[in-house]
Amino acid sequence: MILIDLIYNLSVLVALSVLSGFIDTRFNRTKLEGRILQGLLFGITAIIGMWHPFQLVEGIIFDGRSIVLSLCTLFFGPISGVIASVLAILFRIYLGGGGSLTGVIVITSSFLIGLIFFLTKNRVPEVKITKLQLYAFGVLVNGVMLMLFLTLPYNDKLEMYKILTPTILGVYPFATLLIGKILLDQEENYNFIKKIKESEENLRLIHENIP
Repeated sequence: MILIDLIYNLSVLVALSVLSGFIDTRFNRTKLEGRILQGLLFGITAIIGMWHPFQLVEGIIFDGRSIVLSLCTLFFGPISGVIASVLAILFRIYLGGGGSLTGVIVITSSFLIGLIFFLTKNRVPEVKITKLQLYAFGVLVNGVMLMLFLTLPYNDKLEMYKILTPTILGVYPFATLLIGKILLDQEENYNFIKKIKESEENLRLIHENIP
């Protein structure tokens, strides 16, 4: 069943958010090393999802890579997003099948949407992302993915949409919200700790320079 297969697929994404937080506490997300590690983590997670997908027919698979790659780019930036997307593209090409071209296009669109939101978010860093915005982000990413399914070499597209649309527009945006909220909390904790350290350093400098 598609719902069971995709929920299993999405459960891997929840584990991803935990591992991402683990890396975030040890490797600075603003440094190249941290961005590379996050990109590798999200890319490997996308590959795991494609390894255990819902298969409509031979060569046409569905999984949670749109969520993985869009959130990776949104929260960790273009370097992490490119690394994750390249890994996902290479693996999708390796899997082959009639849906490989559509798969590559979906990966690219997920990265680009994540990048647009990342740049918008960084333009006004003091404005926090809301839950509604995360949900809308999920609807947009997966709505675009649904439209791109028109490029699939599948004869009965109406039947395909009947099978996929309820789950992809019903479950995927909520999954994006859930995992995005975890990543957002991690980002806010990181920024809070960073501000505390900066304050401590400023106080130390003031103390050392007081006559």
